[in-house]
Formats: sequence, C-alpha cells, structure tokens
Amino acid sequence: MSGPFLASAPGKVLLLGEHAVVYGEPALAAALPRRLQVKLWPDEGGPLIDIEGGTVPPPELTQAFEGLCAAAGAPHARYRVRISSEIPLGGGLGSSAALGVALARAVCAATNQECPPQRAAELALALERVFHGAASGVDPAICARGGILLFQRGDLAPTKSSAGEPVIEPVFASGPFGLVVAQTGRQRGTRSTVLPLRERRAERPHLYDPLIRQLGDLATGGKLALEKGDLVELGVRFDAAHGLLGALGVSCPELDQCVASLRAAGALGAKLTGAGGGGAAIGLARDGEHAAQIAQRLQSLGASAFAVTLGGEPGGQKGASERASEAAPRKASTRTPGRRRATAIAHANIALTKYWGKRDEALLLPEASSLSLALDKLRTRTTVELGAPEDSLLLDGKPASAKEVSRARSLLDAAGIHEKAAIESHNEFPTAAGLASSASGFAALAVAACAAAGLKKSTAELSALARLGSGSAARSVPGGWSVWRDETAEQVFPPSHWDVRMVVALCAAGPKEVGSRDGMKLSKETSPYHAAWIAQCERDLPEALKHLAARDLDALGALAERNALRMHADALAAAPPLLYWQPATIGCLKQLARLREGRVRAWATIDAGPHVVALCTPDDAIAVADALRVVPGVQAILSCAPAGAAHVVEPDPE
Repeated sequence: MSGPFLASAPGKVLLLGEHAVVYGEPALAAALPRRLQVKLWPDEGGPLIDIEGGTVPPPELTQAFEGLCAAAGAPHARYRVRISSEIPLGGGLGSSAALGVALARAVCAATNQECPPQRAAELALALERVFHGAASGVDPAICARGGILLFQRGDLAPTKSSAGEPVIEPVFASGPFGLVVAQTGRQRGTRSTVLPLRERRAERPHLYDPLIRQLGDLATGGKLALEKGDLVELGVRFDAAHGLLGALGVSCPELDQCVASLRAAGALGAKLTGAGGGGAAIGLARDGEHAAQIAQRLQSLGASAFAVTLGGEPGGQKGASERASEAAPRKASTRTPGRRRATAIAHANIALTKYWGKRDEALLLPEASSLSLALDKLRTRTTVELGAPEDSLLLDGKPASAKEVSRARSLLDAAGIHEKAAIESHNEFPTAAGLASSASGFAALAVAACAAAGLKKSTAELSALARLGSGSAARSVPGGWSVWRDETAEQVFPPSHWDVRMVVALCAAGPKEVGSRDGMKLSKETSPYHAAWIAQCERDLPEALKHLAARDLDALGALAERNALRMHADALAAAPPLLYWQPATIGCLKQLARLREGRVRAWATIDAGPHVVALCTPDDAIAVADALRVVPGVQAILSCAPAGAAHVVEPDPE
C-alpha cells in the first residue's frame, strides 16, 4: 500500500434544472471532457492537502476529507493529497463534486475496496454537503458516471423508491453537439445562492413553486430534445431557463452579460449553469466547430471561454461520456498479489442476414450462417479483476441478477479461468432492448477476462468463447463485416471496406418482453415457416457477400430488408406469436419506403426487438435520421459508422 494512488473525475455542467433539482424536480446534467485529478499516498502526518498552482485549500476541506475517509472505512485519514485540475476551482463547473468522486476512488483504491459509480457518488455527496449545504446529489452523480443524465432526488421525487434512491436515467443524444462555457470570473459558492432561495420560497411558495416546476419541465423536455437531435428546441429551453432562474433571483449582472454575449456570438440558446450568483454560463452550438467559433469570438472580446463537444465523436474528437469512461481512475498500483485486472471494449453488431435459430442449444451453434456489421456507437466497456473474494457483476452501475452472474461464470469456466472475478460492464446504449447489448457485453467479457488471466488466445478462439455467452457475440469479437458459420465468426471485410451508415431508430424504452434466446427456440419448435426461413438464409448469405464485395448498396439493402421481414414473419407464426414490433416500428418502415420513392437510398433491418436500423450512405444519413425522428413513438436516433474488433484498452501491467 505504498502508493501513490491516482484517481480523477470529470467536471460537469447542468444543462437544465439547477435549483429546481433541490426541490425534487428533474435536472439534465452532462460531464465535461475536463478533469480533476488527485494523487494520494500514505503519510503519518496526514491529512495533508495541497493544490497545484499554489491555491490555498479552504479550511473545511480537511474536515470534509476526514469525513469521507471515515465513511469509506479509513477513519484515520493518514494521507497526503495533491490536487491538480483542468476545471476552474469554484467556477460553477462541479470542481467540488469531481474532487469528492476522485478522493473517494483514491481512498477506496488505497484500502483495496471497489468503488463503483454509485459508491463514489455517495461518498462524494458527504463532502459536497460540507461545502454546499443542501446538495441535491446531481453533481456527484454525473461526475461519477460521466455522459449525460436526467437526475431526480429519490427522497422528494413522486416516483421515489422505498429506499429514497435517486432516479437516474442515462440520456443518449442522437448525435454530437457543441457547448461553449463562458466564465464570469466571479466565484460564489452554492450555499450562498441555495439558502437565500430557500428562504424566499418559504415566504412565498405560491410565487416560487410554479417557477421551480417549470424548470423541471424544461429539463424533462430537454432530454427528449437531445434524444431527437432537436437543438433548436433545446436552445429555446436554455433561454427560457435563464429567464426563470433570473426570476428566482440566482443570476447576477456578470452572468446576464455572459449569456447576452453568447447569444450575440451565435449560440442557439444560453443560460447560467450551476448555482448562479457568479460562476459560468453555457451556450448551445450546432457542433464542435460552431462552438469553437463562438468561443473564439468571446475570447476576442476579452472573455474567458472554451468550447467542448458532447454526445458523440465528431471528427475523431470524443464526447464527454467517452472521455469520462476512458479516463476513469486506475487501481494498478493498489492490486494485491493474485489480483489481476484488464479492461476491454467491444461493439454490438447488427446482422444484415440473420441467424434466428440454433442447431445446438448447448453449444449455441447457428442453424443458418449470418453476416453482420459492428457499429461504433453501440459500445460496451468491461473490466474484469481476478482474485476477488466472490464473483460479482455490475451492469451499468447496478448489481446484475444471479442468472446474469451465472452466465458470466460459465464463460470464465469455459476459458479455464476458475478464480473469482469482479466484473464491471457499462453499455453506452440501451441494455437488453434489442440492440445486441449481450453481443458486445460477452465479447468484451471474453477479451478482458483472458487478458486479465494472461491467456494468449487468437481472435477465433475468443470468438468461440464469447459465443458461449451469446451467439451473436461471436461476431462482435472480430468486428467489422463479419460472418458467423459454426463455432467462430471471422471478419470478411474490415470497417474501412465501405463507408456506410446505419441509422438506429429507438422505437421503445426498456427491455423487450421475450429475449432472443427464448424467442428463437420458440420459433424453431412451433413456427411452420421456420424450415423455409433457414433455407432462405442459406441462399441469402452468398448473395449478400457478393453485394458487399461490390459495394452495391441498393442490392444489399433490399436483400437485408427482405431477410429481416422474413425473420419476423417466422417469429409471428410461432405459438404463441412473437411480436417484437411497436407502432413506431411500422411507421419507420413506411417512412423508409417513402424516402426511397424520393430517391433517398435507405433500407431497414430489424433484430429481435422493436428498433429499426436503416442502412444508407453517409450523405443520406442526416436525411434518414430527420425522417425517422418525426415518426410518432421514435424516442431517439443514433447514426453509426462501421467499427472494428473487440480489444483490450487497459491491459494488466507486467
């Protein structure tokens, strides 16, 4: 336990809902691609805290740190801490929450404890309350989890759980967007704005409560605008929110000037972010380039501003969610002998010719061969640490069911890994909703587990291993354009072979009622069409490969759409019938047919779920996304490019 132990966390902005979140209304928050880092090592003279650059730590920080250590099971706080930050301290961008999360991770690492996002947020919240009094918990939640979240306090929300846990919903923006952060240079703590508002509300609840409810409504609507990619609507919500926050008395002349400057420089909407009374304002931009232009205009006027891109990977620049994930703290220096760890990333794949049906349920061998494409936005990151006291699986920050843990253990046993494993897996897209999250999940698990165990396995061996967890996971291991025939899948063309887009229309929320494994078993056993379906698949695959080699979009798209519809016809003929579609599914199919009449080349494929995936060219992707976005019932749009093989991103050091 010599250290030093390094940990970090991102800053944050509140897009909508600040102050209202304190009173149980929703807030929309986003992690920033700027981080705060702590370096911690044992010191008998501790606690000792210093900040790079010569900033003097506030006196209450030592007390708050001691409380965090006690809550984490390290009551004596015999540590020295060095803090460095890309986030302005006290600037309204979540520096105290990021500090709390980073300290929680570092202390847990020093004491050989796991620190999943929920625990990091809980420990950080105790530190937050020292500085900010009535903290809602939204800042630690977003700094611990990254990405974009809709947050609501569990103890005050109408839908609160019996345990009073916060209601946290990941938000998947339909594409990247830009944000400009302008700083007033005036620091003011959250406590100094929250408490006076509380007093004013207590005196005139009939006046303030409607404004607070409107802020919550703006946040909820802002989530939907992000998912639909409607930045114009989101910008209007920014402007409306700033007006309401001004009416609540939490703005100031400096913030109002920043907001006016952002709007004048071309922002789609602008508002203060965070507690107000100083700090920072944010302006919405169409994309990263637009944000950079706005920031440059403000800088030319002497203002302090910077641009970030959130919600995607424009031009290779990663969004806040991905940056937060990739730069998560490491515990390499804290591992005790016998505990080995590795992290892998894999992409879900969408089949263009399906395999619906297994010839061997035990070995998960397909009746029909299939062709798929791995997609960049459908990504899973999985960490495996061997030598744990017991098997555990955290899926998207929550403990998985015993059945899911058992499936993971079966894969490890098949690999010859018999040590207990602590597994943490995060999907950057909806889980168990018909978008092949099990494929990317088991592919990432196979690659990470073998890396942690030091097993040198070929791509084919890893593909065969991942197949034992989920059949289509065999295709996610090689990635790119892959074909699965028997025990393994192989990449027949790399992602660079053909620059296409697959536009995903999310047509329902939550997990599907019947999983793929049960659904295809029922179809095989009861559908009178199943034998004909399998025979058709064997005819479709050679044709599909020929069209793929020739890059013939019209022929491949039409074949893929027919293949998908026939698969669902097979499922519909089962007893009882399997209907995975929603009204929005049919609406999307009709919309794509209308687009083709207007010479927009786009064809649908649908896996075992309600979501429609449109194959098209990059040039047509925006038109396809816009057309599908307006179909009633479509909840979000993801525009995806081809992705590569599953790979290790955090290998265990020698």
